[in-house]
Order: sequence, then C-alpha cells, then structure tokens
Amino acid sequence: MRSCRPSSPGQHSHVGLDTGIFFLLFYVHVWLIVDPRLVDHAVGIVSSYSSLSFTTGWPFFREHLLRPGGIVEYVTRFSTPFFCWGWLGALIVTAVAWGTCFSIDALTRLAGLSRGIAVRLGPPLLLLMLYAGYSQPLRVGLSLLVVLAGFGFYTRAAPRNRTTLSVVVPAMCFALYYIAGSASVLFPVLVAVYELLVRRQWFAGLAGLFWGLAVPAILGTAWLGFPLRNAYAEFLAPVSGVTVADWPYVLALHLYFPVVLTGAALWKAMIARHEGNARNAASRTPSPSLSARFQRFLLAEESSRRMKTAAVFLGVAGIVWFNHVPYAKVVLKTDYCCRHGKWSQALEAAAKMPSRQYSSRFNRNVVLALYHTGRLGEEMFCYPQTNNTDLYTVSEVEDDVLPYLQVARFFMEIGEINRAERYACEVLTGTGDLPVVLEQLATINMVKNRPQTARVFLNALSKKPLHCRTAQERLRELGDDLRMDDDPTVSRLRKVMLTRDSVSYVTGVEATLMRLLARNRRNKMAFDFLLVHYLITGQPNQVVANLQYLEDFGYRRIPRHFQEAVVAHASATGDWSLTDEYGVAPEILGQQVLLTQILASAPSEDEAVKAAIAAGLGDSYLFYLRFGRSGL
Repeated sequence: MRSCRPSSPGQHSHVGLDTGIFFLLFYVHVWLIVDPRLVDHAVGIVSSYSSLSFTTGWPFFREHLLRPGGIVEYVTRFSTPFFCWGWLGALIVTAVAWGTCFSIDALTRLAGLSRGIAVRLGPPLLLLMLYAGYSQPLRVGLSLLVVLAGFGFYTRAAPRNRTTLSVVVPAMCFALYYIAGSASVLFPVLVAVYELLVRRQWFAGLAGLFWGLAVPAILGTAWLGFPLRNAYAEFLAPVSGVTVADWPYVLALHLYFPVVLTGAALWKAMIARHEGNARNAASRTPSPSLSARFQRFLLAEESSRRMKTAAVFLGVAGIVWFNHVPYAKVVLKTDYCCRHGKWSQALEAAAKMPSRQYSSRFNRNVVLALYHTGRLGEEMFCYPQTNNTDLYTVSEVEDDVLPYLQVARFFMEIGEINRAERYACEVLTGTGDLPVVLEQLATINMVKNRPQTARVFLNALSKKPLHCRTAQERLRELGDDLRMDDDPTVSRLRKVMLTRDSVSYVTGVEATLMRLLARNRRNKMAFDFLLVHYLITGQPNQVVANLQYLEDFGYRRIPRHFQEAVVAHASATGDWSLTDEYGVAPEILGQQVLLTQILASAPSEDEAVKAAIAAGLGDSYLFYLRFGRSGL
C-alpha cells in the first residue's frame, strides 16, 4: 500500500467533493431546518436588540469607527436584518462556516499535514449549535475570520529579523484589535504556537504573545478607559448577540484554532520521529508494532479518503442531532407567523408543541390564529386550555419582550389603542428602536390624530434599511392627509377603538369587551373573545344568552364548542328544549350521554379522565367544563 506523504506548507489544495457535499447539506439545513428568518425574529427576544440595531447615516458609522471592534460590529449590525430572507441568511452563515473550515485547512498545512482531516468540521458544527439556539453569533464568526486572515498574512510575510518582528507583531496586534475587538487576542496565541512549534523561533513566539495580550489592556483600558473585563470581553463574558447559555460554545470556537494548530504540529513531529525510527530499525524489525500499523493506516491514501467520507456523514449526523429538540423553534415560528399574518402556518407550527411545554403567551398566539382562521369556536379545546388561562394579563416579570409584543398587537387589533400604546412603549423602552414597534407606534399615533408624533416614529423607521421605503411612503401620505382618513388600517381602527378610558385602573375582561361592543356592535373580535371568556370561565349560560347575535357577525351555523355550551347549560338546568331550538348536532348530545356514563362508572377522577380521553372527548368543551382542562 502506497503511503500518502504530508503536503508541504506551501502546497495548495482544492475543495474536495466531501467539502462540497457537507456545505451543501449545511446550507440546506440552515435554510430549511434552522430557518434564519427566525434568527432575525428572535432579535429582541432571544438575543439583545440594542446590540444588533442598525441605523443608516454617517453619525452611526462614525461611532463605530471610533472604537475597537466597531468595524466588525457595524458589518454584523448591517447584515443581521437580511436574515429575514431565509435563503440569504443561510448563505451568510454557510460562507462564514466555510471560512472557518478553510482556516483549519490552512493551519494544518502550516504544520505540514494535508487538508481534509475530520477536525476541519468542528468550527462549522459549533457555529451551527449557536444558530440552532437562535442566537445571532455573526459578530463572533466575522471576528474570527478577520483574526485568521491576519494570521494568514503574518505566516506568509513574517520576517525573521528580530528588529523587524518587534515592529510588525505589535502593529498587527493593534490593527486587529481595532478591527475585530477583543477577539484579536486569538492572534498572538496562534503566533506563539506557530513560532514555537513550527518555526522554532522562541523570541518571535514570546514577543507575539506578550504584545497580543498587552494591546487590549493598553489600547482598551489605558487609552479608551474600558474596564479590564471589557477589554477581553469575548473571552471573559458573553458577546453581543449570544446568550449566557451559549457562551461556552463561543469560547470553544475561539480556542479550537490554537488547539488544532498545536495538535497538528505535535502530530507532524511524532510522524517525523516515527519515520526516522522506522528507517533505522527496518533491517532488524520483523513486523511493525500495533501502534506503527495504526499510524500507517491513518497515513494510507485509501484510509484518508474513507475518513473524509465518514467525516461528512458524521458531520451531517451531528447537525441533525444538535437540532433534535425543536421547542424553541416552535415558539418562535408560531410567533413569527402570527406577526406576519400567516395564521394557518402558525397553527401548523403550534401543533408540534407538546402540551407540557405550553405557556400563556404561547397559547395567546394559538387563540389569535384560531380566531383569524375562523376556527376558534370549533377547535379551541383541541389545544391545551386550563381554567386559569388568561389571554389579557401580562406578567410584570418577563425575561424577553415577546409577551409585550403579543399583547400590543392584540389590543391594537381589538380596539384598546391606549393599552396597545402602553405595551409598545414598554418594548421601545426595554429594547430600543425595534422596527415593528416603531411602525406600530406610528400607526397608533395616526389613529389618535397625532401626526407630529407619528412623524417622529416614521423618521426613525426610515433609517432602517429594509423599512425606509415603507416609512417614506407613509410620510408622504401623512403630508397629503394629516388625519389619514383614506388609510384603510387607520380608518378601521378608529371605528373600533375605545374613545374613553375606564376610571378604574383594573378593568375586568368582560367589562372591557362589553365596552368595545358598545363602541362598535360590529367588532367581531370583541364578540368572539367575549364568548371565549365565558367558555374559559365556565359560564355556558352566558354563551347561550349571546347566541342570538351570531348571525350579526356572519355565522351561518353555531360552532361546535358553542353547541357544547348549549348542551352543558341544558344539562345544568334540565331544559333540553334548548338543544332543539339551537339545532345541536346528535353527536354532541351523544358526547354528553357518554361522559355521564363514564363519570358514573369510573372508580376515581383520574380513571374518569383517562376513559374520557380514550373515548375521544378530550378536545370537547364538555370535558373542559367537567375537569377544568382540555385533555388531548
């Protein structure tokens, strides 16, 4: 078997078929499985929006030019909004991942080994793990590529003269710290490993390590006045766009490259020593040892190809495994679809959420999607509901802005404009100039006939790259008609909005919905949610009392859950004539009979619940009314 000689440091290698297959699968997985649109949507929810906000104009650009790492940060802020196009976001992620893979090849070639070993897939998989958690680690990836490019330049042009080295190394450390920030600390570590283990230049290695570690302290702390922790932030604390839970992956990604370079240099030295010993002992060694045969297998050309192929499939398996728990994606996708009015898709996404993972804010999106698809009265109890479900109250202690964004949209649509404005302002105060909030506040102020205030928010929105055209069109419309009477959104909201606030600070749900209906008798959303409130709070009699108004809101038949409320009310009062009056379906009457039989025969409450679910009653209002929850 012919041995495969390690390539020289200057030898070039081409992208192999294994690499092409891996990154094709990587791109498809990021695009279709991770879904970069959700990464963009998660900004302000999973990752901090203030650290990723972008504004056009010279002052914003100049601000970033004046601080270390500002250039990479500016590019990150500029690129993040483009993740709203999934294919483009996946392309950006794949390009960064390919750059890290190419850098591993370059590092192994510096140590005298050929490209293609399995460790080259490590950085892409670490990046994928970060994106699978819906963080935005683009700044981490770009900083790494800048530092690795700087190290590549150094290895090609590194002088051997000590005097020149003493100038070049600190100059590059200062330049990289200015461009990439504290991630540049990786550069002197790579220089030290390269000079000490590959070139055997002790002075250059130690000098590079000293300057690289000293520059952040000199430039950041002494000159710019940063705290020492901030000067080395990317190694001592989570960076912008990355959660605390994901920070260990960022640290592992930074340390991966010097570890690979060190390992490759030591492996090359071991191979050289082994080949020398083998030549000296060839005449007196009858058969190679087990370790020698293992090393020969690793260096064999056929074995190398097999290892590359195996690495591709192991990498793909790792991609699938690290994304096996999709609950975060379900929450984000459901909210994303609701924000963009894709109500059927929201319900498709919500169907993948286990009942034990439900929360009130997730359920709020489900109920809104059911309403907009006309399925609220038919399928509400097909999803987990409990008798303490509250669609209207938001906890004051939340770890992200998702619930505030939800209720701001909900209250605005139903007609409670003041409450919508309150929660939108909460988001603005907590996160900054999130485009969706700027647009919402502009619309609210148009509805409330405050054109000057609306202009403030529209001017801020016009500085967002992907929203400037919409903002400018709205500004032109506002200039032509200060009241915006011809705008369909503004006109509709004015017809349903409450014009007077309640005197009481705390207003009951029923009273609020009744006031909305008194303001506009055609407010279908208020009517439907009033009946939902009666269902949730166990008042089937109130549901029956309002069925006479169904035709006013376009209902051609009584939805299933409302028919079940009629049966529940008839069972409680003994007036079964109501079932004929409202045309209750025979199968719903049969459900009531079956549930009564189960309750009479079951030895305990738990057994009754199991039997009722087994009989197919778990998604009915009758089950909910009896057991206080839906039991799918």
